[in-house]
Amino acid sequence: MPTCAHPGCSKSVNIMAFRCKCGGVFCSKHRLPSDHACKYDFKAEGRKKLAEENPKVVCEKVCQV
Repeated sequence: MPTCAHPGCSKSVNIMAFRCKCGGVFCSKHRLPSDHACKYDFKAEGRKKLAEENPKVVCEKVCQV
């Protein structure tokens, strides 16, 4: 049975296991990134996702008559 990956916590996480994007499995008390000192950069992932989903729009030049 796996235990919480937070240092100092030895709770077993069987059914209520919370997986984080940093790769750890945590108990309900340490599931939030701020509670287990998460090293994963959520802001960079959000910026990358926004850049991929919203390409830059450039209008064509208007030809003058």
